[in-house]
Amino acid sequence: MLLVAAPAAVDDVVASLRQDALYVSSDSSLTPDGDAVREALAQTSVPTYVAVVPQEQVDAAELGIDGLMLQIVDGLADPKAVVYVVSDGGELQAGEGGASGVDAGGILDRVLAERIDEPFDATSVTGALVDIARLVDADADAEPGSTRRTVGLVGLVATVAIGGGGLLYTRAQRRLRASAPLTDERGPDDAGWH
Repeated sequence: MLLVAAPAAVDDVVASLRQDALYVSSDSSLTPDGDAVREALAQTSVPTYVAVVPQEQVDAAELGIDGLMLQIVDGLADPKAVVYVVSDGGELQAGEGGASGVDAGGILDRVLAERIDEPFDATSVTGALVDIARLVDADADAEPGSTRRTVGLVGLVATVAIGGGGLLYTRAQRRLRASAPLTDERGPDDAGWH
């Protein structure tokens, strides 16, 4: 039997996010510092949203946390929206509406790499979400002709010219993500970042 996140549940998350940039499910065992996260999200120059949900909602979603994140992005229907979904089981995912100018996944990878040795608890997640908001704002504020974007263009041209560079980049990203266990197989004492 295929389980799909109840559309009403996703609709409730989206409706809540339209009113408040931070949604924390009452069923979630993880409760970050709402004031600190909301203050950081309010400072971003693009609409940035965070949904903290129970692992059961992620497991019920078609395609897991990726599917849930995509449903939320689609439901917000804002091409500039940047969305982060955090489960109380330690899963995190990033996405954006396509016109934010923000590398949401790259920011998440960077924050995860910096916090991989920290416990997955409310304090660490609060710090990670505040860091994410700060990095989203810096990424969104980068001028179109900035070094970051110019380097990206040069990198793209070099990849096309050299060939195979994209494969190496993909492998490097997989190795970075592999440093954080991305598995649902956890022991009772494993409460790390996924």
